[in-house]
Amino acid sequence: MPYPTFTLLAAPVVDIDGTFFVQGGIFLLLCLILHVLLFKPWLKVRDLRTVRIDGALERSEEVLAQANALGDEYAMNLKSAREKAMGTRSDQRVVAEREEAAVVGRARSEAAAMLEQTRGALEQDAAVARDSLSGRVDSLAKDVVAKILGRAA
Repeated sequence: MPYPTFTLLAAPVVDIDGTFFVQGGIFLLLCLILHVLLFKPWLKVRDLRTVRIDGALERSEEVLAQANALGDEYAMNLKSAREKAMGTRSDQRVVAEREEAAVVGRARSEAAAMLEQTRGALEQDAAVARDSLSGRVDSLAKDVVAKILGRAA
């Protein structure tokens, strides 16, 4: 036979008797055992992991900052080395240009001296040739006239 509806509504959901306290004690004992054996080690590992991750992040930031500092220092050293090399190169170029100018100047002066010497020698040879020909001008003129006219002048 079906149960009357008013009895179902009136039935208590939880019976509070002596077993309630036994179940509560078992629950508290289980919480204590789980806290000691499960939750405490798990929380410890989680905290340790957090500390390690935070430490690793801090170390990575420090290493990154050091790497950036070393990169900047390397760039500055490279820039100064390039500037020094350019200065040395410019100095060497100036020295080479001076040496070139000195060599060219010496060559020009030697060439000018040789030219003057050759001109002097040519003027002396021309003077000697004029002197030797001046005495023979009359005889050469007579020979030329004779050849042109075909008779003696």
